[in-house]
Amino acid sequence: MYMASSSFDKELSALHKMISRFVIQLTTPDQKASSSLVKRALLVDITRLCVFFGQERTLDVVLPQLITFLNDPDWELRGAFFDYIVGVCSFVGPVAVEHNILPCIEQALFDVQEIVITKAVECLTGLCQLGLFQKKISTLVEKAPGGSVMPC
Repeated sequence: MYMASSSFDKELSALHKMISRFVIQLTTPDQKASSSLVKRALLVDITRLCVFFGQERTLDVVLPQLITFLNDPDWELRGAFFDYIVGVCSFVGPVAVEHNILPCIEQALFDVQEIVITKAVECLTGLCQLGLFQKKISTLVEKAPGGSVMPC
């Protein structure tokens, strides 16, 4: 029984490494395989990918790659990030959300595209509804253009 478990763990680890390299190749801007269309396609099933990797690898591999999407000139990709990141956030938990995602939302509130701002606010609403913040959102609301009221 122990041998089978050990073999399974080794094979799973090898598979994780292989898929990690593939994800990095697809999401790194200077790679041929990387494009905003590929990145948006990856986002569609990103929560499943997080479940496959587990919380630790999601934090180490997936989340840092996803955050780079916000530097892309394609506003549709930046907007899609906020459409799908809530699922990732529910997987990684409130500490990771506040340290990694909240600064991204703050930055997106000043995006040049209104749709990206709207999607960031919708993302923030979803995160609030899931209870993924440990501190008050009022400071973020004050930073938003016009200090708009967000439903939390």
